[in-house]
Amino acid sequence: MWTNFSIFPAVFSLQFLISVSIFNSHNNNLTTTCKIEIDSLTKKSVYTSADILPQNEGGQDSLFRSFRRIKAGNVAGDYSPTLVVAFIVDTNGIIIGERILTGNIEIGQQILNVIKSFKWKPAKCQGKNIDMLYKFPVIIEVREE
Repeated sequence: MWTNFSIFPAVFSLQFLISVSIFNSHNNNLTTTCKIEIDSLTKKSVYTSADILPQNEGGQDSLFRSFRRIKAGNVAGDYSPTLVVAFIVDTNGIIIGERILTGNIEIGQQILNVIKSFKWKPAKCQGKNIDMLYKFPVIIEVREE
């Protein structure tokens, strides 16, 4: 039996609906202080904030529409409504160092596969392409068919 579910971006976990509109209204042109740290998985220096965030080809709406195609088997035993994946978008827009931080591994892997199926524009700091660790929280709504 397959279970349908919806995936929603969760930028700020406490105010989900408001956070989606705030995130999309900025049109990916956030001005921040660029922060750098060592990634624990890849051991590379990566940015955790940037002047311009990485963006998938087609924009966030295209990415979220692609999530609707994800199906999962019986997730009742390992189901959590919140899932967080993380990945690095390198200076060439290639996804590396992907990982599932929290949530169902099967669903998390499918989310990462969708993310990796897109071409990405790298993040920028002071006008230069940078490697950026991008944490991507989602909220999952499970519906049985």
